[in-house]
Order: sequence, then structure tokens, then C-alpha cells
Amino acid sequence: MGGVCAGCFRGQEKEENGKYARYEAPQFAQHPPVQPQQQQPRPQPKQKKTSEEERAQSEEARSNAAIAAQKRLEAFEKSAGGKAAKKAIAAAKAPPPSRDNRDDVAKDWAN
Repeated sequence: MGGVCAGCFRGQEKEENGKYARYEAPQFAQHPPVQPQQQQPRPQPKQKKTSEEERAQSEEARSNAAIAAQKRLEAFEKSAGGKAAKKAIAAAKAPPPSRDNRDDVAKDWAN
């Protein structure tokens, strides 16, 4: 306890206890207790669809998706991006222009 006598230290404790003994915590508003919610009845599970109904729905969904894809493709081909893509594909498929005269190449390097 380095340099403090036991009697002084005990006296200091009493003073601190006296300070805090007079302190009163503020009163907070009390909320009414939370009441549990009533459970709602669970919905009854729907009857499973037959495989024929599922098959019919999936066929309809596929046909709708095919129609939508066709419309998107037509719109893309009409757009500027679609036209540019066609030109780029055609240019990539075309063979590169060849130089038959190799002397011209040598002259280009010499100049």
C-alpha cells in the first residue's frame, strides 16, 4: 500500500461509502409487462398437384420462356449492338488479307 497507513486508508473508505450512500438512482419509466401473442392457427397444407398438372404447367412455362427469348433475340438483332456483333463475327470468320508481294514488306521496313 506504498506510503499510506492502514488507518488513513480505512478512513478514506468510510468517506467514500458516505458519499455514495446518499446517491439515489433516477427512477425510470416502467413499461407494462409484455403479454404473449396468441398463436394463430396454422394454415392447412395444400393438396399436392398431380404429375399431369405439374407437367402441363412446366410445358406452358417453357413455351412462354421460348417466346420471350425469341423476342429478345429479334430486338437485339435490330439494335446497333446486334448489327455490330454480326459484323464482328463476319470479320472474324473471314481470312486475313494476305500480301503476295513480299518485297513491299521489305520496303516498308527499309524506309
